[in-house]
Amino acid sequence: MTKGIIIMYLKAMILYSSIFLIVDCLSFYFEFPFSMEKEIGLKEVVKLLLKTFFVGGVFSLVLVSIHLKYLSIMGLDLNSKSDLSPIKQKKLTLNISFGELYNLVNSFKDLKAVVNTKEGFIFLKPTFDIPFYGENISLKYTKKKENEPAEIIIQSNSKNKFAIIDFGSNYSNVKEIEKRIAYTIFSSENLVSTVQTDHSDQYSLKTDLFSPN
Repeated sequence: MTKGIIIMYLKAMILYSSIFLIVDCLSFYFEFPFSMEKEIGLKEVVKLLLKTFFVGGVFSLVLVSIHLKYLSIMGLDLNSKSDLSPIKQKKLTLNISFGELYNLVNSFKDLKAVVNTKEGFIFLKPTFDIPFYGENISLKYTKKKENEPAEIIIQSNSKNKFAIIDFGSNYSNVKEIEKRIAYTIFSSENLVSTVQTDHSDQYSLKTDLFSPN
């Protein structure tokens, strides 16, 4: 078991234990109001803490193990810090303008493209978007020189800032957007494209747009 996996288990245990501790404290407060004659002693506090950390530990053990199993099935390296991170991203190199990229992703019927032209971002949102639930999917467009291909980073991360595990949903989002972009480009009659894969497993889609004669 690597250091990254151990840290993930510990973070999950602390998070779930904290949640259960808050729930226990609230239930204890509503069950025994301040007017009660019985005082809360050290023994009760210790029992409460032991119970919450035990339950949190069991939940973290089960959920993180399932999460790691999903990642392993998807072919991710459990020894890699980036593969264990809930934030997933992929870099593409495309000879395409920002407007063309927007038109491309805006053709996805189940996703709505929201543009931030100033920062060079395109955010992809589902048709029915629920705040604080699901994932944020974005494309960062960068083009340093006019005659050079643009760098596009596809990123997916959980809306919940406290999320530690995602059962591979962010990785699946990135791969799905990458697949859709590649399919749209390769299926275009006015586009010649080649795909190259480097040792970092990042696909470089190098394309040349041209007009029909």
